[in-house]
Amino acid sequence: MKDSCKGKIVEIKNLFNLIEGHIDSSTLLSKFNEDLEKYNSNQNTEFDRDIMYLDAQNYLPFGKFVYFCWGDKINPKEFSNISDYARTIYGNCVKSGKKIAFAYKKEKTIDESIKYLQFSNPMQNHKNKNSISFAIKRSFDTFPPTPAFYE
Repeated sequence: MKDSCKGKIVEIKNLFNLIEGHIDSSTLLSKFNEDLEKYNSNQNTEFDRDIMYLDAQNYLPFGKFVYFCWGDKINPKEFSNISDYARTIYGNCVKSGKKIAFAYKKEKTIDESIKYLQFSNPMQNHKNKNSISFAIKRSFDTFPPTPAFYE
């Protein structure tokens, strides 16, 4: 990865700009989900809207590719507002013609990972941390990176 990105600008964006060790906990995700409902209806949000959230409707990433790594816990039934927010960001990246890459569980397939917006993150899946990390490294064997599975 270091060699394929050498001399290139890499932009890193988080789904939520909160530095928290367990950002994928159900409690925090529920809070974000409720807050995004307020965000979408232009009400006052619990978290600062300009700092915490990306403007999903107008978000256009820089560079040739986008590497998604926001985890496997975005359940559209449980967190519908987060799912819509994430789907909008993903859709804008695809519409802008960016190459998309991510790590996914082999039995889920690329299409299912996209359908459910499940892009594995080694920091959120401790059981498969090493496998996911290796898949991320394999993604960057080519430039731009490509989706890579882990088992």
